Amino acid sequence: MINKEGRQRQQRRINAQIRPISGRSIVSVTVSTPSGDKTYNSRKQVETHIAQHLQQRFSLGQRAPLHQGQLHHDFGNLGITEATTQLFEGRYTFPADCDEATKHYLQEARRIKQMIEDTPMNQHAVTVQEFTSFWASAKETTSSSKSGRHFGHYKAVIDDPALVTLHITNINLATTRG
Repeated sequence: MINKEGRQRQQRRINAQIRPISGRSIVSVTVSTPSGDKTYNSRKQVETHIAQHLQQRFSLGQRAPLHQGQLHHDFGNLGITEATTQLFEGRYTFPADCDEATKHYLQEARRIKQMIEDTPMNQHAVTVQEFTSFWASAKETTSSSKSGRHFGHYKAVIDDPALVTLHITNINLATTRG
């Protein structure tokens, strides 16, 4: 087993040296305009157009119905208002101008919250001792999941009580609430 892991590490080092570089910086960008596509090649133009695109992309939430008008007034940015409590209790009255998709979205949030509350709690919760003893003995070069986090990530966490608590809470919520 040790020899196999050693060969794998050696092969990864070889592959890293002989494979071509898989990425490089963006040197041009093509933007669709009413008069047709236009390509920009200078660094400043590329950065400007990428920044504009990202600004539009990541500000879509600001234009959502939930972030405007009466709904935004009722729920705010964080949803920690009386309207949220009313929604989850089934007492919220939607404004007349609220579109059906937004109503459905908020009703689905209520349904999911209710489903989570109705899910029975798992009888076994992971403890700090179980978490730290498991990760202290794990091999660091192993990948633990599809997320790609290596065991070394968790091994590093076991020295910080706040991070251990965060991970345990995350695990216990997933196992108790689904």
